[in-house]
Amino acid sequence: MKAKMSDELNPGRKLRYTSQVPRKLPKGRVLVHNHIAHTKDMPSGVNGFRFWTQKVEPERLVLCKCGWQGLTHYHVKGLGSHKSFTPAQLEKLLGEEPGSYAEFLGEIAEIDAEKAKRKARRMAL
Repeated sequence: MKAKMSDELNPGRKLRYTSQVPRKLPKGRVLVHNHIAHTKDMPSGVNGFRFWTQKVEPERLVLCKCGWQGLTHYHVKGLGSHKSFTPAQLEKLLGEEPGSYAEFLGEIAEIDAEKAKRKARRMAL
């Protein structure tokens, strides 16, 4: 599935924020995430976590080793701890009720499944 991207111009780097994790990137672009505490499978928008693609900037970006999505990606040099948390660790860190993150992901999965069903019905018409 091709990731939906919105073009957002930034001086010299042209960031493209995305709501879905791209599995393939054009040559010269890299996947980057922000400094917000996250799990290895966190989707965009949860607790302010965002990711985008941009042109390679070796002086500004650092190869990230947090394990997010199991993909090669980068983070902005000098911002945040760049560590992935388990859902339980993240809930504790954010003061959330135990199990709330898993419940949230279940709700997201249900919404995605319903969207897929509606799309399949539209395509069948």
